[in-house]
Amino acid sequence: MADSLDLAQRVKIMEVQEAAKKAKKYLLDLSTEPLNSVMLEEIELGEKSWFITFSYTNAAGLYSKYRIIEIDAETGNFISMKIRTLN
Repeated sequence: MADSLDLAQRVKIMEVQEAAKKAKKYLLDLSTEPLNSVMLEEIELGEKSWFITFSYTNAAGLYSKYRIIEIDAETGNFISMKIRTLN
């Protein structure tokens, strides 16, 4: 499947993968508690930022938490980490 993608699509996929890797690293580096079962949930490209949502369980594995990491789409720099609540 990757062979059938044109260059522009491959570049965009690499940007998404790189943004997700950076966001996960920021999440792990900034966390004040152990994170278990970290999973990528959502990725959205805004006007200037990637918004990447991860889920993870607490140390006891009793419940899931969600965090949204915002990454600058041009530089890859960390902008923010927010708690994602489910309605």
